[in-house]
Amino acid sequence: MSYYTKFMPLIFQGLHPYTQAYINAMSTKPSAQITKAIDNFVRGIVDDGLWSKFDALYIFKMHTAQAAQLNLIQPGTHDLSTSGSPVFTADAGYAGAASGYLKTSANISTFSKFSQDSAHIGGYIESAQTANTPAIGSDLQDIEIRPFAGGNTYFSINTTGNAIGRAVASGVGHPVASRLNSSEAFFVKNGALSGAVASNASVAVSANPFKVCGGIFNNNASQFSFAHVGSGLTEAECDDLYQRILTYRTEY
Repeated sequence: MSYYTKFMPLIFQGLHPYTQAYINAMSTKPSAQITKAIDNFVRGIVDDGLWSKFDALYIFKMHTAQAAQLNLIQPGTHDLSTSGSPVFTADAGYAGAASGYLKTSANISTFSKFSQDSAHIGGYIESAQTANTPAIGSDLQDIEIRPFAGGNTYFSINTTGNAIGRAVASGVGHPVASRLNSSEAFFVKNGALSGAVASNASVAVSANPFKVCGGIFNNNASQFSFAHVGSGLTEAECDDLYQRILTYRTEY
């Protein structure tokens, strides 16, 4: 009898059903400490009313690469696979490599929550990049975040033309590009609006997969511990999510 079979009732008792479904999909079960951190995170974003906002939410700070590629919101749907050779580090996250990244099998245009006039992408970046190329997104210029490229972060969310630049102090942290209507887009860093809301007309959603972890367009490596995509998030919702991510990173 394995350790997890013998002690599973003690480790996994009383978990939120969403947590249980996520752990059930893992080939190797997490420790009690990781399980508690996951469950606290799940309960937190449910309590904040955020759960229904996501098509996918990935926790890369995980014990195995297989677990890190699972979609917390609905394991088995929009799970990630590797393209090229992104680097997984247990208990830390995924880093991109030259032409190496993670991607969904389905195009972002088929996602149920991410839509032309209500959309967001984001993630928690543990190590900054220097190249002026996207680290997370779907299509060059249409849907992307370029963190801290030459002293700025550039973003687009269902738009065409040049990406919008925002001055930021560092590429490390939690960037989110969001859209709540057909005429405006904005950028939130670590729970706070960066610059003004931009007048920015929306376009149809790109027919490309969701991609993350650098390497998307021959980018240098940037390490992510979280990534997420879904309907538009307000500044306050971005801050709620940021605080939950910080708590998870502290507990695990």
